[in-house]
Amino acid sequence: MQAGFSPKSKASNFKGAAALTFVVSASLATSDLVFKDDYHLVNWFGNVGSDMFKALVQFGAGEAALFAAAFYGASILSGSVIVVLAYVLIEVVWAENKISDKVVGGINSALG
Repeated sequence: MQAGFSPKSKASNFKGAAALTFVVSASLATSDLVFKDDYHLVNWFGNVGSDMFKALVQFGAGEAALFAAAFYGASILSGSVIVVLAYVLIEVVWAENKISDKVVGGINSALG
């Protein structure tokens, strides 16, 4: 419970992390929308939506990694390290494959 791994504290932490992810992503995207000429509302929705989906994937991967660590008898510290590594791996894969750009391009092509 104190480490933040109980179901009740995890649910609360997920809500807070999702809200913070949205606020930060929307703030950065709004700044780009205001100050960049080639950044449009489609870019805003694509980037914010992509960031929110990435956060959900990271939450799921973190939960799976934590479950796997607990299943194999790892300590809380090593489980936490595995969760952080899962988050970083998804961040790297997301950047390497330019998922946000693909989402924005998909929205642009859908709108014609």
